[in-house]
Amino acid sequence: MEFYADHHLIAITRISMSLIAFFLFILTGSYLWSHQFEDRIAPNVFAGSIDIGGKTEDEARQLLQSTIDDLLADGIPVRVQDQQETLTLSTFVSSDLIENVEFDLDQTIQEASRAHRSSNAFASIWSLIASLWQSVHLTIPITLAKEQLRQTLHELFPDVEKPGKNARFVFLQDTNGWSVRTIPGTDGVVLNLDQFFSQL
Repeated sequence: MEFYADHHLIAITRISMSLIAFFLFILTGSYLWSHQFEDRIAPNVFAGSIDIGGKTEDEARQLLQSTIDDLLADGIPVRVQDQQETLTLSTFVSSDLIENVEFDLDQTIQEASRAHRSSNAFASIWSLIASLWQSVHLTIPITLAKEQLRQTLHELFPDVEKPGKNARFVFLQDTNGWSVRTIPGTDGVVLNLDQFFSQL
């Protein structure tokens, strides 16, 4: 009976030691894996549609700035009814390039650096592990030069907007006296630029 108890105790001790070793292995592996992101943005972090996860702040800034520069140079396609034109997001005035859209990369990079992070080291490790399944999508804040963009859109689509006409009354005098005739108004077409700017 004593031999059986010792054998049983040894088996429990081995299982316990194996579980402790396994737990320490997982904990050490998780720490070492998460340590590679100490000066990097967590995995699965996107700025718009651009994956900046795993990059340093400088690498993320360079990637985003390169994409923004291409966007400013190429413009964006805009379709109104059956007509498609390219809306330029920058304008040359004399020899100066004036951007009609300003992107706040500083705020975006700060938010990206804080994504899946915690002030507690263990919570931060588990957040980084969870980032493998949970993506973070950040919106890059922009400031629009709305009047300049509005003017450019009107130049691109000069025939699209048509002002409406209000109904009118015409007073006519004939041999029977005065009569009033109503001339109906017409609907106009106006570009909903506020909605366009909010979705830009």
